[in-house]
Amino acid sequence: MKNISKRLCLLEQKKITFTDHCPFPENPFKNRMDMEQLSEYIDSLNHLKEKYQEQIKIEIGLEVEFLPSMIKFYEELKHFNLNPLIIGQHFYQHPDGPFSFDDEDKSDEFIGCCNAMIEGMKTGLFNVVAHPDRFFRRCKI
Repeated sequence: MKNISKRLCLLEQKKITFTDHCPFPENPFKNRMDMEQLSEYIDSLNHLKEKYQEQIKIEIGLEVEFLPSMIKFYEELKHFNLNPLIIGQHFYQHPDGPFSFDDEDKSDEFIGCCNAMIEGMKTGLFNVVAHPDRFFRRCKI
């Protein structure tokens, strides 16, 4: 019994969490996996999770921008049992639809990103916040 307890204790101490940038339906954004790759991402990590369950705990998650037009998609992500689902705002969606990365003047982008992250957190769909300091990357000191 002592050996089992020691082994469980070690397992709790060793953990890795994978959180690739979330793909979106119809692949509207560059520099991230395509939607068609999401199942492969999850399946391959589930395989590793099972294979190494005695040595390390593996968590499978995604880092996601909150975009109001994608709320239904975020709810569908729950079916993949992803944990954590991280909100990591790199850009935001304007109320009329376009995204801030297309804005000519990005000097106030941090305000929209902050507001989007707060709105996303209020949904209860995300359980971790990533790099809120990134909002200020374009601010001149």
